[in-house]
Amino acid sequence: MNRPVRWVSLVFSGGLVFALVSCSSAPGDGGKRDLETGRALLQKNDYPGAIVAFRSALNANPQLADARYQLGLAYEAGGDPERALREFVRAADLSPNDAAVQLKAARVLLRSGKFDDAKSRAELVLKIDPRSAEAQIVRGSASAGLKNLDEALVDVQEALAIDPARADTYTSLGNLYMRRSENAEAEAAFKQAVAVAPRAVSPLIALANYYASIGATEQVESALKKAIELEPANETTLRFLTTFYRSTSRQAEAEPYLKRLAESKDPETKLQLADYYALQRRTEDARAVLKGLETTPGLSNRVNARLVSLDYASGRRDAAHKALDGLLRDDPKNQQLLVMKAGWLLSERRLPAALEQARAAVAAAPDLPVTHDLLARVAVAQGDLSLAVKEFTEVVRLDPTATAAKIRLAQLHVQRRDYDTASRLAGEVVRSEPSNPAAHLVLSEALLAQGRIDEASAELRPLLTAYPKSAQVHFQDAAIRRRRGDNNGARQSLEKAASLEPGFAPALAGLLQLDIKENRLDQARVRAEKAVAETPNDFDVLLLAARTAMAAKDLKTAEARLLKAAEVDPTRTEAFIGLGQIYSAQGQLEGALARFDAAAKTDPKSAGIPIMAGIVLERLGRVDEAKVRYRRALELEPRATLAANNLAYLSADQGVDLDAALNFAQVAVSSRPDDPAINDTLGWVYYKKNMAPLALSPLRRAVEGDKKNAEYHLHLGLAYVKAGDNENGRAALERALTLGLKGDNADAASAALRQVGAR
Repeated sequence: MNRPVRWVSLVFSGGLVFALVSCSSAPGDGGKRDLETGRALLQKNDYPGAIVAFRSALNANPQLADARYQLGLAYEAGGDPERALREFVRAADLSPNDAAVQLKAARVLLRSGKFDDAKSRAELVLKIDPRSAEAQIVRGSASAGLKNLDEALVDVQEALAIDPARADTYTSLGNLYMRRSENAEAEAAFKQAVAVAPRAVSPLIALANYYASIGATEQVESALKKAIELEPANETTLRFLTTFYRSTSRQAEAEPYLKRLAESKDPETKLQLADYYALQRRTEDARAVLKGLETTPGLSNRVNARLVSLDYASGRRDAAHKALDGLLRDDPKNQQLLVMKAGWLLSERRLPAALEQARAAVAAAPDLPVTHDLLARVAVAQGDLSLAVKEFTEVVRLDPTATAAKIRLAQLHVQRRDYDTASRLAGEVVRSEPSNPAAHLVLSEALLAQGRIDEASAELRPLLTAYPKSAQVHFQDAAIRRRRGDNNGARQSLEKAASLEPGFAPALAGLLQLDIKENRLDQARVRAEKAVAETPNDFDVLLLAARTAMAAKDLKTAEARLLKAAEVDPTRTEAFIGLGQIYSAQGQLEGALARFDAAAKTDPKSAGIPIMAGIVLERLGRVDEAKVRYRRALELEPRATLAANNLAYLSADQGVDLDAALNFAQVAVSSRPDDPAINDTLGWVYYKKNMAPLALSPLRRAVEGDKKNAEYHLHLGLAYVKAGDNENGRAALERALTLGLKGDNADAASAALRQVGAR
């Protein structure tokens, strides 16, 4: 039995009495009172209140079509399109003969992409009112959505016949002609829409959209300027103008429109203004905008993230890192914060830490392309091409429109000499985006590497005309000319590339190669030193200058350039290796050590100085002292790859501190996973720890990376033997001896071969 409903009073200790009152209409009025209440609230823009009233009316009478319709209007105005659609369709179902209700449902269905349903509703309206121009337009738009462009064109033309004075009909006609690639007809239709409604903004926006689609920038600007004169506060026009000026690199002209947008109640527009200021490096202006948003509900995390980003951009890196770490403690899986942290670490070349953060971002948001893209970029910086390919491939899988990732993937395949895959990927982008210059450039590189010189030239030729100031384009032109034996033409193209982008290392390297090949050493040295003067802190330029000086037997200049390179980036090994070669060649190891010890006193925070001292001490046979210097370097710079690698190798060779040696070797290999020497070190440490099966993989990578290094083959052979694989061990040891293994290493190889026996 149902229990009767009672009106209840609740009495609280403070003496206040709260009655549970009904929100429903008076009994028997069928929800009409609540319907009228809802109408009044809707007119006052009180959407939540109106929704409550309309739902109450429907509780009283679920068949009240007008309440359904009004509830749809309230949901629509309140920013809930899904519920609005549902209520408009229900209202239309309850009012099959009401053309206005059916038309509203048809329009909302059209906006939602439900083209079949929208078309059916429009046809119902036309049965009620065959001369409804708006129904004809809706049906035509639905047909266009279903890709029935001929049917759509008939409907729109019939709408014009019914009412030739409707601007939106001409706009619909213009859109149809655009889809049919009939540009002259489209332009005429859009212009007619403007002529029919000269004081309306929407026809001008449609005309501007058309001009943007064909790249007519002057006409875009003209149409938008007319629109903003008509309605200075129109948000659509303001957004369009902002986007237009920013996309055409006219940032200053975008600012007034962005500022006007930010005056709206939408806090997102203020974030956009702050982002604009940040991009313009107007840090204090950006900070002022963000400070006003810190208490906005739902925005605090995004605002705080932007504020710490501004601190970082202002050079307050330590404070920014500390603040960001605090945000991550509160929200450790926030992918935006993880991406930001990893991006900072990548820019600082703190690669192991960047890798850890990027992996955390992927784990937190595995379905977001941006996290995989970041991990891929960290992998590229580390030289781990396999991981980079894997992650860029995932970016493309998650977002097939991510052409930048697809192009980067093609470039990586060029580096890996997988030219077939590179040309396929670049070709896909060229077909989908024929005007994408980067895709044509990579395709040209891949084709040239395959020996398809004429095809490579054909891909590049339009870029030379369209992008005459691109250093990369002229560099590729030089590569094509060199393959054809045209060294003079190649030199001209390389000179052009170098002049367009001072410090562009590939162009400088190409010119220096030509100079040295043609025995123009004086010219090469002048060129290299000029590049150093223009970009004194560019590691690659300094390295090229050092190698040029060494070719000219000017070891003093070579030493100076390598010392500077080591200071610029102590994580890269090339400078230290070069210095070791110079000091060995000069026989001045003791003097070099004295210079480094003196330099360490004047610059005690430089990680590069103890690394160079360690290399010298190794060559002097003072291994324990070298290890002390390498430890000092790692205290100053934990990402100093060469120090970690050398310390690990020396400890392994001595058979001491093997746990610490393994840690150092792993640090080194995480920074340079494809470096043969570093993989050899890791494998050698595993071997010394009696973990031969684990040693095999890095040692095989070392041999694959440098097939002529006898010591790598020795280590691999010894590991095979210890792991019980005598056949592969014998082959590696014999190969080591064939390559000229000497001294104790040769004795070790011979002893191991005696152990496994002859073939």
